[in-house]
Amino acid sequence: MSRTLLYETKSARAASPSLANARGLNSDFTSRFVKYFVSQCWTQGSTPSLLPREVIFLIGPCGSGKSTAAQALSSRLNIPTIEGDALHSPSARQKMANNLPLEDSDRWEWLAHIRGAVMDRLLNSPTPAVAVTCSALRTAYRDELRRLGQLLDIPVTVTLLLLSIRDKALLKRRVAERDAADCIT
Repeated sequence: MSRTLLYETKSARAASPSLANARGLNSDFTSRFVKYFVSQCWTQGSTPSLLPREVIFLIGPCGSGKSTAAQALSSRLNIPTIEGDALHSPSARQKMANNLPLEDSDRWEWLAHIRGAVMDRLLNSPTPAVAVTCSALRTAYRDELRRLGQLLDIPVTVTLLLLSIRDKALLKRRVAERDAADCIT
């Protein structure tokens, strides 16, 4: 036995002349509604900044496969990739080249650069999504990346994919094969 749902709209109709004169939901209204949104909102010509966007962060330690996974996503979904390591400041790069650990101040600046690059890509590109690689190993860093949705005036979904390797020997081998400046942790 199916139930019919009824909605009391007396208060809403009293407050809105448009609702008071509406004839209800029917196929003609639905067709006009869909036609309007297809022609005015959901078209290729829509302003990219008004479309909902998706940011996929591939996070994890050096050697976990972030860049490889991002390239696969980029190819499969036809979306651009931002390599977070490329956005480190020259001073942070120098520290890493000298095997010195980065300080929080280095990382906050780096995260701001990543956010800026992502915001620029989302607002100025017709693609609905972007894949971003970065370590973001601490919860505070991941929380900062999640703020993207709050900083833009468009709907943004932020997804964090943590990549990890159970085989620690494989991870050590991968890291040993890299130059110190290539591993951001």
